[in-house]
Amino acid sequence: MKIEQTGKSSNKGVVVGAQHIAMTEVVNGTQIINRGKIKNEVLIKGKLVNLKLPSGILLFGGSTLEQDSRTVLGRAGQSLSICLVLEGKLNFSYGDSAFELQGKEGKAHAVAVRLKHGIPFTRTLKLNQHIKKLHIVLTPEWFTLQGCQLQGLPLARLQTHLAAFYWTPSTDVVMAINNFFIEELPEWQIAFSAERIVSLILQQMLKLLVENNSLSNADTEVENHDKPHSNKAIGLVVNYLEEQLHNDINLTELAYSQAMSMSSLQRKFKAEFGVTIAFYIKERRLEHVMAGIKSGQINCVAEAAYQAKYQHSSNFVTAFKKKFAVTPGELMQRYKN
Repeated sequence: MKIEQTGKSSNKGVVVGAQHIAMTEVVNGTQIINRGKIKNEVLIKGKLVNLKLPSGILLFGGSTLEQDSRTVLGRAGQSLSICLVLEGKLNFSYGDSAFELQGKEGKAHAVAVRLKHGIPFTRTLKLNQHIKKLHIVLTPEWFTLQGCQLQGLPLARLQTHLAAFYWTPSTDVVMAINNFFIEELPEWQIAFSAERIVSLILQQMLKLLVENNSLSNADTEVENHDKPHSNKAIGLVVNYLEEQLHNDINLTELAYSQAMSMSSLQRKFKAEFGVTIAFYIKERRLEHVMAGIKSGQINCVAEAAYQAKYQHSSNFVTAFKKKFAVTPGELMQRYKN
């Protein structure tokens, strides 16, 4: 059983203004640092969870203390996103839809949000704020492996984009998460423990979805955050860019497909993410190559340059080292065998 527990993991995104940050990294499981314009600035300290399970489930969270008041930007892909806050107040947004969860006095708060396509994500940090949370991302890969679909009951309630289901996790769920955060498990046991907790959470959530036949239940609530006037076009553009990273991308055709002029597309994209589309594509291709090297799928600098769409390997090596502070050749040696 293979489990990825990364001590250093890049999020997707860019820096926007003095108080907006993305390009963050988890370091040694204890810090999240800024890899944007202010290099190595610590944003979050504590015990962090950052796992990708063999089943395709992604887990993030932990017990942390925020080191500054900032807005972290990123992008969320197609998924069912489940967030549980045990302690503290968590504010985040998918596109124009804002969510707030607060856990206090031993009572946790949770929400499941359906994301039918890629969408910008923002997370607000507050100086000296303590947060204890677990964020579960059920990817399309997970649904395929489970042989189930979101259209089926009881998940039909979460069929529309940005549909949200709030509930209060049980004492058993809270206790299991707390134990998981403090347990010092060998690596081979981490996946089994994480899968058990996810299963426990899903069992309770699905049970409540079945029981929740009205919105009057104090412990559960279904909402539809899909806003007809929200900028869905940019979310679709980002989703397309992610799917086409390994191909040549014609931005003129992309703008036309969204009924926008090229200048309008560039302007809206930069307003949302703070950088040009070309910069976003370049950064994401480098990140894909980095992941390919770490997984052993790419073991030649020329192949890495080709995958990142660089015509000259020397230019690729320079860009790669500038972004990751290591050359692709050095990284290949590190992950060899």
